[in-house]
Amino acid sequence: MILFPLVSVIIPVYNMEKYLRRCLDSVINNTYKNLEIICVNDGSTDTSLEILTEYKEKDDRIIIIDQVNKKLSAARNAGLAIAKGEWLSFVDSDDWIHKHFFQVLLWAAQETDADISICDSLITSETEIEEKPIEFEKIQYKTISKAELNTYHIARSRVWGKLYRKSIIGELRFISGTEPIEDFCFNTTLYSTQMKYCMVESKLYYYFMREDSAIHQNTGRQSLVYLKYMLPVIAEETDLEKRQDIVKRCYNILLSSRYLEMYSKDYSDIENRIKECLKRLDKYRRYLPIKERIIYRILISSPSLYRAWRICNDPTLLKYEKKLKEKAE
Repeated sequence: MILFPLVSVIIPVYNMEKYLRRCLDSVINNTYKNLEIICVNDGSTDTSLEILTEYKEKDDRIIIIDQVNKKLSAARNAGLAIAKGEWLSFVDSDDWIHKHFFQVLLWAAQETDADISICDSLITSETEIEEKPIEFEKIQYKTISKAELNTYHIARSRVWGKLYRKSIIGELRFISGTEPIEDFCFNTTLYSTQMKYCMVESKLYYYFMREDSAIHQNTGRQSLVYLKYMLPVIAEETDLEKRQDIVKRCYNILLSSRYLEMYSKDYSDIENRIKECLKRLDKYRRYLPIKERIIYRILISSPSLYRAWRICNDPTLLKYEKKLKEKAE
């Protein structure tokens, strides 16, 4: 094992002039230096490309790909196509990372021989936070199974906040058109019980929750595309645990879509689409443990209970709901 392997960092950029410097500073000033920083300018119409060019002149580790707007999946795929690192990491251009992010995750991966090294994340609407110093002797990390990984919602559903061993990704790519749940599709296809995972119990990735973040721009109906790609996979999947995971994710997508569309003027049409999807999914419900079947049945029958759970996990959704109401009036 190479002690200081090359890490390819893929940063998709689309009209992020307001936050891009913060992101780039956090990456180039990281304590781990053997980085290949691939910035994909996805047709930005603001000064993002100029900022990238400015930083490239100061740091030759930065590689710029300039392309017409093709959306997030295609931007990440462009980075994957040229990445040379033994390890891969995805950082969104409005987010930023702890100064020891790469050093800690790589160290934990090497200690556990993991294929994917994951850290805890801080979801914040603050533009700046006080970064806590890392005491390496006190870092808590552990090897986790795929089943345990599924209990960490952010870890299983997002590609940021991780180091992926490049060899496990191989030729796998993001599916264009699945935004804003492209991470779901990617990880669902990638994760397997044969892979090794480690979890670092430190908040090293800072996810900036803007009011116009992609998660708040999702109208719900967009997420239904997940089922278009994943329902056929369920019947063909031979790994029973993976099949079960896809079924659960399909239920989660349907519940989320119904919630996000609750104030839409054409809600009845969307609701009918969701009901039809639920009928198609119902025959696979038998793959779930009895407890989870009951939980999903309760959440499906009680939209208000599901709403309460979502808001408890992300209070900024209250502002999002307010905007939806105003738009519907």
